[in-house]
Amino acid sequence: MTIPQPPHTSIINYDGEQTVLDAIWNHASIDPKKLALRFIQKNNNKPDTLSFRELQSSIVQFSRQITKICSLGDIVILTLPCNREFWISLLGCMHAGIIPAPTPTYKDKRQVQRFKKIVDNSQARIVFCRNNEQEYLQSELNPFSPHKTISVYGVEQFLDKACIQHEPEKPSASIASIALLQYTSGSTGNPKGIALTHGNIVANISSAFSLTNSYSNHQVINWLPIFHDFGLIIYGLWPLFIGATTTHIPTEYFLEAPGIWLRTIHTYRGTYTGTTPTALDLLVTLLRRKPPSDLDLSCLETIIVAAEQVRAETLENLDNLLSPYGLGENVLTPAYGLAEATVALTFANSREQWRQLILNKRELKANSIRVLEKQTDLGPKGNAYRAISCGLPLGDTNVIVVDPESCEELTEKTVGELWANGPTVSAGYWRNTKATEEIFRGYTCSGKGPFLRT
Repeated sequence: MTIPQPPHTSIINYDGEQTVLDAIWNHASIDPKKLALRFIQKNNNKPDTLSFRELQSSIVQFSRQITKICSLGDIVILTLPCNREFWISLLGCMHAGIIPAPTPTYKDKRQVQRFKKIVDNSQARIVFCRNNEQEYLQSELNPFSPHKTISVYGVEQFLDKACIQHEPEKPSASIASIALLQYTSGSTGNPKGIALTHGNIVANISSAFSLTNSYSNHQVINWLPIFHDFGLIIYGLWPLFIGATTTHIPTEYFLEAPGIWLRTIHTYRGTYTGTTPTALDLLVTLLRRKPPSDLDLSCLETIIVAAEQVRAETLENLDNLLSPYGLGENVLTPAYGLAEATVALTFANSREQWRQLILNKRELKANSIRVLEKQTDLGPKGNAYRAISCGLPLGDTNVIVVDPESCEELTEKTVGELWANGPTVSAGYWRNTKATEEIFRGYTCSGKGPFLRT
């Protein structure tokens, strides 16, 4: 069974060859003073900001500085919080033809062990971190890699003169070149690095947002971690691509006080944001315990809900709790994706109400689908399951449903594994041929393929 594709209705003027860096250069030329990035600070301190022109200038200066210690095609680990240093470093590496690999910041021994696995897999020889973490990380990495030198740099030293006005050299990155390494969580094994090209990224974001209102006067609000594809690409690179303004909330700040997300949307008239179902459940609990006052969310157009299983109850609870604050209809937008496909694989249409099917739970467990006529007996002991639609495949992405054992393509109303191919799907894992063959080289029994096996 092949899942049909939605009609192409993109508002983005994408010519197929433009990278995110090219887009930033265009925005810096057309509207140089427009705000590109805003970073919320704790304790109500004044937010840090960067205009598109300042961002462009900073990228160029950072790129010039790091080419003194890096060579074309080198892998560089970025272990930085979501601040101006991170975005300048990430984009500056891309501009210099150096491949960045964003990772979390590390605060305990368990996290450092994962970090060492990433360094080992990537074969990176340079790490960029905050100045106050440089000595600690260097001491951890020295005994770990006795046969090669891994240099750890505090990134601030490359940013001291980052906003001096330089003649901005045009980006030289091509669509086919690797833009970054996106590492999987590695919670149950060794983390895998997904090599994403500039073409993968722009194909994904340009097609994903053909189903939303993509325009440059968006006010994007993000609390999601930027070392994860959801936060990094959808709420980091996409707004820069279309020329929107993004306000970043530190993830730890959101986890400490989830209400800051809604308050930031209210303050900056946010139009576009996203979250996970678990975070929504956390927010629902908070809203029930302490309803906010003086909150206007009528500005919101889209809340992408993804990264975990989306439950109907979560969407309904949030809808009911936020509608008194002006949340409009059709704002909650379920989606499905994975880092191996850049980020988004399917997207619901944000201009339509989210959809569900009431399925027979027993038959679903037997890999068969029977749609129930009425929404009845939905209690804990009921035999009904509410399945939420996460939309249709993006752009030129092909998605089929396959029996993972026989590799037979399945018909409608059967349960199987989603297989996908298209321009948003990565070529494979970095320095991991075995896993690449297993996951990215799926063929049906009739010979269709290759497909990414999800």
